[in-house]
Amino acid sequence: MSEDTPDDDQPQFAEVVHTTEELNTLLEEKAPNWRYAAFVSVLVQRREAAKPRVRDHLFAFAKPTGERVRDSMEVGQFVIDALRDFDQIAQHINDFMKSPAFVAIMCSPHDEASADAESVYHAGMRLMDLYERYLALSERARGVAASSEYADVLNNTARLANAGIDGYHHFIDRFVDRVAEMPALLLAAGGGDIQGEPIVLKIDTDQELLDSIVRQLQSIADDAA
Repeated sequence: MSEDTPDDDQPQFAEVVHTTEELNTLLEEKAPNWRYAAFVSVLVQRREAAKPRVRDHLFAFAKPTGERVRDSMEVGQFVIDALRDFDQIAQHINDFMKSPAFVAIMCSPHDEASADAESVYHAGMRLMDLYERYLALSERARGVAASSEYADVLNNTARLANAGIDGYHHFIDRFVDRVAEMPALLLAAGGGDIQGEPIVLKIDTDQELLDSIVRQLQSIADDAA
């Protein structure tokens, strides 16, 4: 047998896919490592669908939302609410990934029978719903109508989304690489345990940006006094 001839005795492992049709097939066939491949495929496809919104964020663009802040008091409250929303999203992500349901689905790599296709798909979709909340935070801050004197603080508020977006993209890219590595690791382990560094969705808050927003809020409060 030549080196280019596939070995029919080797299992065909699931891979990350990029279309709905391929994902449906992956979920139906459940090839080895299907669970991680399916989960990451959902993340990859949702990220791809959100690309125009990410580009808008990077270009500091947002369509008007129809919301308006008319004075310093309303601007201050708007920004404070956005800061709370930012913290809440991060907390929801942490709670989600530590929930018994998520752990049962994703943290037993050698017991794929513990997960069903609908649960894996649902987990990926809900995690990406939280990703899109970061984009919504940016869009709301840039889409609100306000006096130009508040443009800087509102732009900084929109930039809070950077931490979430970057954290998600790093998480997804690392998980894609892990899925690609798994066939070789599983074959080498011969069915035994695989010890690997856990992939963590980490949101690194920009403390300098937060400090700047706090200073701007204080300046707004002082001017209104």
